Amino acid sequence: MERTGVCASSSSSSSSSSSSSFKLEHIQGPRLHKMPQQLDINILQTSESSRMIDLIELLRSVRCRRTLVFTDDLEDVQKCDAALKKNLDDNLWKILTFSDLSEPVARVGNLKEFNRVVSKPTVMIANSILAFGHDFDGTPVDHVVLLSLPRDNIDFVRRIGRTGRRGRQGRVSILADKKERFRAESLVHCLFDDK
Repeated sequence: MERTGVCASSSSSSSSSSSSSFKLEHIQGPRLHKMPQQLDINILQTSESSRMIDLIELLRSVRCRRTLVFTDDLEDVQKCDAALKKNLDDNLWKILTFSDLSEPVARVGNLKEFNRVVSKPTVMIANSILAFGHDFDGTPVDHVVLLSLPRDNIDFVRRIGRTGRRGRQGRVSILADKKERFRAESLVHCLFDDK
């Protein structure tokens, strides 16, 4: 059976202004970027200076068993790890990382830890490496947080697709500053306009 999926692509304006144009396209193919229909998506206004504070407040207010926090910047993985470990009680939270900066053995160990049955909320901070080929169906991800929008719109689809799988409810929170908000709203609308 042929299914319709949605893909969004961006192209930067060649002018010197900071605006970008976004071309949203429908592409057909079997199971091509088919998004789970049971996702609760929230776009939260933030600023560059308050992004970590807003993330901590979000995690405290939306306590889920397993949360993936994605960022593009490898340095942000480390900053986020330090901020969460400093501000969230380690008796109540488990904070892990998964990035290109981690040794492969550490990545595998953290992934196993994330997949274990947990008695406290567990947060995995990752870059795009975790959005490719990792299936969490045995231990579902309850909440995906995009600390910033990925540079590539297909990465947006891959990241939010880590939750809400196999008919389960999923939650996505997008922390967007004023520049990112329009793009985030456009992507969500494009991906879910057939809901």
